[in-house]
Amino acid sequence: TDDPLTLDLTPVFRHKGVLLTPSVSEAISADRQLRSFASSMGLKSAEPGTWSAMIRSLLAQVSVAAVLTDMTIPGLPLIYCNEAFTSLTGYAHSDVVGRNCRFLQGPSTEGEVVYAIAKAIRTGSRALVRV
Repeated sequence: TDDPLTLDLTPVFRHKGVLLTPSVSEAISADRQLRSFASSMGLKSAEPGTWSAMIRSLLAQVSVAAVLTDMTIPGLPLIYCNEAFTSLTGYAHSDVVGRNCRFLQGPSTEGEVVYAIAKAIRTGSRALVRV
């Protein structure tokens, strides 16, 4: 369909204005944040494990499209996408993981929208855009 899609980008974790994957020393705080996130969204709590495994478990339960990016790797590759994302975009998980999200941009992608998304990611703030 050619109808615009509204994206609500809301950071899950924020530290000093930047989105971060918690380190081992932050694991207890991250566990609390994940439990709070699950509770606020009405999700089943994630089984204990790595932060990445726990957030993937939670994102697998939500009905909105979600991806995770490893911001410690140059090129910022996507490391996870949920079923809602594959249903929305038509891309298979294997087509997404390992790629930068720029592959989703096309010739009619509006620069202002890309800028707003990039700014939200960079600052760890919320953005509401129509694509």
